[in-house]
Amino acid sequence: MMFVMKAWKFGLLLLLGLPAVASAYFSFTINADNTVTITGYSEFIVDVNIPGTIDGLPVTGIADLYFPAAGYVATISIPASVTNITPNAFSSVGGLITVDPNNPAYSSSAGVLFNKDQTVLVRCPWRITGSYTVPAGVTNIGDFAFYYCANLTNIVIPDGVIRLGNSAFAACSKLPDITIPESVTSIGSNVFYTSSLTNIGVASNNPAYSALAGVLFSKDLTVLVQCPIGKTGSYTIPDMVTNLGNSAFFACFLTNITIPTNVTSLGDNVFGSCYGLTSISIPSSISSIGNFDFYFCQNLTNVTLPNTVTRIGDFAFGGCNGLAGFSVPTNLVSIGDSAFYFCAGLTNISLPDHVTHIGAYAFSECFNLTSFMIPGGVTQIADGTFTGCNLPDIMIPTNIISIGDNAFGYCTLGNLVIPDSVTNLGNAAFTHSTLTAITIGNGVTCIRSNAFERCWSLKDVALGAGVTSIERSAFDDCEKLTSVMIPDNVTNIGPSAFITCFSLTNLTLGNGVTSIGDFAFASCYGLTDITLPASLASIGSSAFSGCYITNIFIPAHVASIGGNAFASPYLDAMIVDPANAHYSSLDGVLFNKSQTILLEYPLHRPGAYAMPDTVTNVADYAFAYCGNLTGISLSDKLTTIGSYAFNNCGSLTTITIPSSVNFIGDQAFSWSSLNRIYLLGNAPVIGSDLFLGDIYLANNNAFVYYLPGTTGWGATFGYLPLVLWNPQVQTGDGSFGAQANQFGFNITGNYNLVVVVEAASDLANPVWFPVSTNTLDTSVGTNGLSYFSDSKWMNHSGRYYRLRLP
Repeated sequence: MMFVMKAWKFGLLLLLGLPAVASAYFSFTINADNTVTITGYSEFIVDVNIPGTIDGLPVTGIADLYFPAAGYVATISIPASVTNITPNAFSSVGGLITVDPNNPAYSSSAGVLFNKDQTVLVRCPWRITGSYTVPAGVTNIGDFAFYYCANLTNIVIPDGVIRLGNSAFAACSKLPDITIPESVTSIGSNVFYTSSLTNIGVASNNPAYSALAGVLFSKDLTVLVQCPIGKTGSYTIPDMVTNLGNSAFFACFLTNITIPTNVTSLGDNVFGSCYGLTSISIPSSISSIGNFDFYFCQNLTNVTLPNTVTRIGDFAFGGCNGLAGFSVPTNLVSIGDSAFYFCAGLTNISLPDHVTHIGAYAFSECFNLTSFMIPGGVTQIADGTFTGCNLPDIMIPTNIISIGDNAFGYCTLGNLVIPDSVTNLGNAAFTHSTLTAITIGNGVTCIRSNAFERCWSLKDVALGAGVTSIERSAFDDCEKLTSVMIPDNVTNIGPSAFITCFSLTNLTLGNGVTSIGDFAFASCYGLTDITLPASLASIGSSAFSGCYITNIFIPAHVASIGGNAFASPYLDAMIVDPANAHYSSLDGVLFNKSQTILLEYPLHRPGAYAMPDTVTNVADYAFAYCGNLTGISLSDKLTTIGSYAFNNCGSLTTITIPSSVNFIGDQAFSWSSLNRIYLLGNAPVIGSDLFLGDIYLANNNAFVYYLPGTTGWGATFGYLPLVLWNPQVQTGDGSFGAQANQFGFNITGNYNLVVVVEAASDLANPVWFPVSTNTLDTSVGTNGLSYFSDSKWMNHSGRYYRLRLP
């Protein structure tokens, strides 16, 4: 039993005893066959005991173990149930490994993990120090077997070992040399990737490999397999070598490498991450530069490629940010994906006209690339090809038929013409670029999503006659765009297509447009006049919100209008074609055809509004942001007030909700100035945050009033205090009657009630009119009190009074 105490004051870690590991602290996955694979442990631990079961399920696998303090793990015990351990499961943990003797797949010896019959060395923990001799009988040193064994200074590989696995000795940072025995005939990738290694030896009788001056070759010396990373200075490849294998010089410290003319083939990643390499000359015997061959050679400033080279592979010079001069082979045909990615020092490159392929992101992040001519043999500008380049004078030739996603994203560009040959313009093709003007040829049918998003310098756009669709955010935030003419062939303008184009003052919508998406022209402050085409059928939510239009005419074919579609701060009226079968307007207010649903009220209209008695439903956002609305009279047939219906009505202080209302949606009165809410019926169902952000709510100065005899009330209503509206005329307290040329009486009731006193002269045919508004603001016990007086009562043959809600 163990316990862990951290004595931080002295920087010590004292191991005093720790209880058995609880399986609950293990992270794991449950496999399809209801078995468990362990992936880590969440607490500090020294001795790791992998459980045989978790939650009643057998633990059969271990994968990529993680521990918060992996360096303190001393031992790892593996139960009999585990039959699958991934090659790098223990690469981050150095504890000595023991295996239950009953395990059918694995065994251990001296803290090292093997397969059951110990023919495969699976993992040597990095707690083992000094020299280690692989036991006789082992035929396979597995992938990552000695990975990160930074405390080993010598590893003896016995005769009988046939295979050295991938990354088997990688990161053994104190290992200066290693000898490969006669029996080894298979060596994986990155086997000797360790910075300390300066010498690789091979037994003279090995049939597959040989060594020369500490460098590993094939037996006949035609293939250079691995140069030790720790070699420094200059190195000349022997004349008999014809092939440089994959990663042959990967991460070497060499500063100069001479390649003889007998070399005809380069593998992949041959010189990758050779930071000391500043220049290299490729002989004319080479026709192809492999994938990643010079990847991240950051100090490489000069490369000489012969004219025999026809192909430059993927990422071949990616990350060579010191590469400034580059002579392109005259026979070059193909440039791979990201071939020159992040070559920040590259200022210009001239390609022969017979280049037919330039891969995706080939020149992306070449920040200083200012000159480029697209070859005549290239038909496609692939995804991200020029992302981040500085190409104000680039031209797109007529041989191009496709411009890929993000092809010119974040580029410095000027005026650009897309020829009629181009049929595809990809997503975000010019996003965040400095385009000032764009002419789109007649071959493009779709302006795809984000194609010109945040082109903040874009002033002029000419859309080709072939365009039929403008997708989501195509011109989003093009803040200097002043004029757009949508061709007649366009049927669809997508969501946010021109949102926040602040300078857009002139918009012509073609006669074929049938759909305008949500927020399509939102916050286009410069738009003061918009003519919707007769073809239009659908207008999305907030499509023109924030535009400075004063009036809008809605054509007959419009069948769908989203919420807040015309929420303009200057909008006075929405007029619907009388022939429209779905919508109507009355006094500039938008309704459904039967005028049972009030859809949108013009934001700019001042004063109070009396709703038609036909209305049963106030739609979501119907009066939202109507800051000039000072009063509202709701329909007596109203049943539903939608979400956000009166949101941000800053001048609305009082509202009376009729008894017919049974539902009020989320935040219906949020961020308003309401301080008196009167409900005439039973308590309606309400949504969340009904009065969110209301200033009077914050000041505890808002009240909800309900009438006697109604039901369903609690202590509060939408977090506001509830008050019973119960004013009474007092006839027996001495205040009632004629006094000093006036008639008066006291009104009592709950404190702070507002009461309107009305008068009429004839009860047979009464015409009631307000005489006074009184607030019961003088406390009498728990009640309020106000005195009413009428100095003109003698001017009438009869005088009758009543109390009503304000």
